[in-house]
Amino acid sequence: MYLGSKYEDIYPLHSRTVVEKISHSAFTKEQLFKKEEEILRLFEFSVDFVTSYDIHQSMMALISAKVGKNQDTLLGKVSELSMLYIRMALQSPDFL
Repeated sequence: MYLGSKYEDIYPLHSRTVVEKISHSAFTKEQLFKKEEEILRLFEFSVDFVTSYDIHQSMMALISAKVGKNQDTLLGKVSELSMLYIRMALQSPDFL
């Protein structure tokens, strides 16, 4: 949660909050920092990756720029359908 907050939140959780309030002092700040380092080393400090949703957003922006305002309804339907496919692929490996 601490790493996720540092990566996603505008105002990430403070280490003191994680230790004192979230974990109820089950571990120390030093242990938290040590575990953070272990996780980052495990992923070789590469915590940013592209998801199918990111690709969807990029492609929809490109298509939108090409077709213009007169095709908004069609573009909305294409976006809905592609998001349905993405959700299906996440839920079922057979669909992939």
